[in-house]
Amino acid sequence: EDSFMRELAAWTVGTIGPEAKAAVPDLIVLLDDDNQDVRLRASVSLGHIGPEAIPALLKSLKHKSQPVRYWSAYALERMGPKAKDAAAMLLGVLAKDQDFDVRGAAASALGEIGPAAEGGGQGLQAALQDGEPRVRFLAAEALWKVDGKPGAALAVLQQELKNKEPLYRKE
Repeated sequence: EDSFMRELAAWTVGTIGPEAKAAVPDLIVLLDDDNQDVRLRASVSLGHIGPEAIPALLKSLKHKSQPVRYWSAYALERMGPKAKDAAAMLLGVLAKDQDFDVRGAAASALGEIGPAAEGGGQGLQAALQDGEPRVRFLAAEALWKVDGKPGAALAVLQQELKNKEPLYRKE
């Protein structure tokens, strides 16, 4: 078996978009592929297919592999408000995932879901206290998109303007 061909096929299915919904069961199988790149492409392609892929993406948000969880959140982010049914799971990921990139991706997904992310404001408010600056930043941006009020988001962003870590601010 050629993992490159599975990866290429998964990517190509995703470029078809919603019309490829018949491929969702096959992509779900690929989420457990031995090859990480194949799993990632499958997750992203599920996001391009749209809401019919949400149950599979919710499953992959619990995957043991950090990249699969990250790319699953990214796939949900790509759906925007159509992923509103994933908001509760994304809030759980934002609150509990051990990986800050995954938490950040969950925050970004909630932001793109926007006001349709039921309960999103409260969970994003809590994430403003995350120990990782990138998560705080993404949660602040998402909170602004979810509740439309810049107050709490602006306070966090102003704090991050003072961050001396080179990744965030050059002196």
